[in-house]
Amino acid sequence: INRLGMVGVASAVAVAGYSLYSILKTNPSQKPLGPMPVEEFFAKNDPPESYDKIEKEMEEFVRKNKSSGRRIVCVTGGGTTVPLERNTVRFIDNFSTGRRAAISVEYFLQKGYGVLYLRRRGSVDAFSRHLQDDLKTKNFDSSFLKAFTLDSKESKASISISNKTAIALKAFAKANKTGMLKSVEFESCNDYFFLLRAASQAMQIAQKQSMMYFAAAVSDFFMEDQPTHKIQSSDGPLTLVLRQTPKLLGVLRRLWAPDVMCVSFKLETDVNILIKKAKRAIHKYGVDAVVANELKSRYTTVKIVTLTDIKEISISDRGSEEIEEKIIDFLHNLHGSFIRKPA
Repeated sequence: INRLGMVGVASAVAVAGYSLYSILKTNPSQKPLGPMPVEEFFAKNDPPESYDKIEKEMEEFVRKNKSSGRRIVCVTGGGTTVPLERNTVRFIDNFSTGRRAAISVEYFLQKGYGVLYLRRRGSVDAFSRHLQDDLKTKNFDSSFLKAFTLDSKESKASISISNKTAIALKAFAKANKTGMLKSVEFESCNDYFFLLRAASQAMQIAQKQSMMYFAAAVSDFFMEDQPTHKIQSSDGPLTLVLRQTPKLLGVLRRLWAPDVMCVSFKLETDVNILIKKAKRAIHKYGVDAVVANELKSRYTTVKIVTLTDIKEISISDRGSEEIEEKIIDFLHNLHGSFIRKPA
């Protein structure tokens, strides 16, 4: 089960008629299957709705921004669900909010990038996050409604916003008017894998002018053989056998986007293994940089690991600074070096 998702697993299963009373290790008598091969995954699963249309729109977005002389980045953000049925009633989730990706989108746009934003439906969104912060709510609930004031004719409603939100609204309007921002939503890990393949292949059109920024919290395991209909609690205790999701990063690096700069993320609760695992990702998958963060300090300190260096980035006051601004600034410069590097 996704390492970030233990809380999500318990709640998702409990509300569906089951409570999580133990976490089972792999059965030692059962030969582990390992991650599903990438080709097998795409052969066995259906793409998301309107996939062909979305694929063409991604390619068109990249071509237009490339022709405008812009660098382009694909930012992924939010968690992925693991459906337990094909007609999904129950699913496994994790607690990723997508906030880091949302903030990063804004700073990439400030640097002049065209941004293809692959985000989890319902996660924190770029720009609108400022309004949520103003209202101190994440949902369209009663707290949101209380912020509105009706006019005398009760036909229009107004809302007071901060200067920061006003600036964000202007930036959002500009990004859309200039064609610099395109958002595509996913929910399940199946949807994400198909859309990631399409996005990375589109980014390859711009080659070294483009970057992949993998901030999504992707499920480590998925349900290979799902029942078609809702699992019945009357059938008794539920045992789940989850298979490791396919390892797409290596295939993406070698085949889908070989000329694109790739930045992945590594989050751990044990700081002693963090850098070791980040370096392993560089050597194993060929990514150009890994943003390594420890769970408790991830909003104030990160280390960006490359093949030759480790750069620590930190802020002192989370209330007045956003560490993503410094991360994007560093990666923007790194991308410049990547572009100038001889083939």
